[in-house]
Amino acid sequence: MSKDYNRKIFAKIKEIFDENEVLYGADTEEGNFLFPFFDHTITGISTVSVLIKCAKESFSVQVMLPLKGDCKDPAQMARLYEASARINFGVKIAHMQIGPEGDMRFCSFVDADGMENSVPTTDQVKNAVFICMNTALRYGPVITAALYDDAADLQQIVDACEHKATISHREILHALIDAKTSGHELPDSIREAMELLFENPDADDDDIDFSIDDASNH
Repeated sequence: MSKDYNRKIFAKIKEIFDENEVLYGADTEEGNFLFPFFDHTITGISTVSVLIKCAKESFSVQVMLPLKGDCKDPAQMARLYEASARINFGVKIAHMQIGPEGDMRFCSFVDADGMENSVPTTDQVKNAVFICMNTALRYGPVITAALYDDAADLQQIVDACEHKATISHREILHALIDAKTSGHELPDSIREAMELLFENPDADDDDIDFSIDDASNH
């Protein structure tokens, strides 16, 4: 007996994948899609499995990590739960989950109720998948540190992943004044921030996000 899921949502996601030549496996009985994702340019976690599950009026995205915690090691599991709490405090939309067997995943959910024809758009599907994948890859160093480095400061690693030090409009202004009056060159991070502002004049300080090292070069 087939699962009760929305066939329109399933068909739309399949259409999007086919148009973008995504290699995937589809389970028409359960309404699921599964495909791998590889990124060898990012340290920590570089391979994930992406599972999309269709429901009556929604679909969910689950990015499953290729790592598991040892449920027989209470100290390690406590570190993973701490890592999960620190990660989830700062993320938007996607969130990290730890299963009863130590398996880990990042999840997001899209409600199709109220959408035109009750099906998601291409952008909604792509955004849901990319947000989950990017979140999993971004916080990979936090998870690997929780698993393999008992001495690591997890919050410090989370901060590094999120680039907590931002460049404000005031810092840009001071750098411009200093460059004009003292002849100093602008730091690369200030130049990048200015480029972002010119491309998006409505950007606020949270949109200008660079690492602590870059911000302190000036």
